[in-house]
Amino acid sequence: MNSIEPSGRPQGRRRNIRPRKPDDIEIVETQPKKTGRTFPPIAPEDLPIDILAARLYNFNGDGETFSALCPGHADGKPSLAIRQLANGRILLHCHAGCKPEEVLSAINLDFSHLYPSGYALRNNKGNCKPPGQLAAYVPLDVAEPVINYHRFESLTATARRRAEGKHGKLAKQLGVDPEALVALGVGTLDYGNNWVFPEVDDQFRVVGACFRSRNGKKTFATGGKRGLTIAQDWPRQPTQMYIAEGATDTAALLSVGVNAIGRPAAMPSSLAIRWLIQLLRRDEHPYVIVLGDNDEPKNGVAVGPKAASDLADILGCELGQNIHWALPQPQFKDVRDQIAAGQWKARLVIKGASR
Repeated sequence: MNSIEPSGRPQGRRRNIRPRKPDDIEIVETQPKKTGRTFPPIAPEDLPIDILAARLYNFNGDGETFSALCPGHADGKPSLAIRQLANGRILLHCHAGCKPEEVLSAINLDFSHLYPSGYALRNNKGNCKPPGQLAAYVPLDVAEPVINYHRFESLTATARRRAEGKHGKLAKQLGVDPEALVALGVGTLDYGNNWVFPEVDDQFRVVGACFRSRNGKKTFATGGKRGLTIAQDWPRQPTQMYIAEGATDTAALLSVGVNAIGRPAAMPSSLAIRWLIQLLRRDEHPYVIVLGDNDEPKNGVAVGPKAASDLADILGCELGQNIHWALPQPQFKDVRDQIAAGQWKARLVIKGASR
């Protein structure tokens, strides 16, 4: 079982994220380091498997597994095994014992060439599993709904105004920073008895509202759709991004200084998933982690972990990148409980990644 050190700080303001340098999409002529061979240029749309195929002798295979003569030693028969993962990444193994770095150096490459660039992934979907092979696949070609955006914008704006200076009690009840609730646009229509959590689409239009009573009961505004919970100061550059289950988990993550998107359910609707994909695709976040809850198994299936794993698979296929999924520490039901207990630095439990 692997774990990952969460980024962020236990207290204080959210940190500024330095923008990632955009993908270099110029064709680069490479020159050999150790041999007299002249290697072909690497085009911006080349996936790692394309780069290797152009440089290795006796390259054969199809789909996920390939073989070739190993350039790291005097190879008389193909002893280099190559595997292409669903996200386009390459694994190398020389049966004669050459280390991967030796294999790569012999053809003027390094480990970075085993990972696909964002540009290549956007322009080559051959590395992605077809929908029929994803057990959790849901149709994403759903029609854009007819929503009275003005109505929901007006409702949530009124709720925000009435909530000014009143978030402290709810924040204490939830174990989150009041500023996190403000960032999510949380408001009230009856001065603190019931709270309004806006939900938005990928264009940040308010598509619905969740009403939360003092005892935690939830109802939803009629005429809307379940959408995403996003901070008003949404980062406009690539960064590490957590996909939380629910608005309060999202508020908890913002409270410890990390970036998060809230999904409306463990496994959201096709429409909400499409909005999530479009949002993530637009900003190209390099490291995305889907968070689940430690639910008790029902009929042999724990909904939280299963939904997080399935959603990671869907996002990984649609985005063309490796999407991780994780759970809070076993003693906590959800990530908000872990953060409220002051145990954020105890790390999340990384359970797996998209296949």
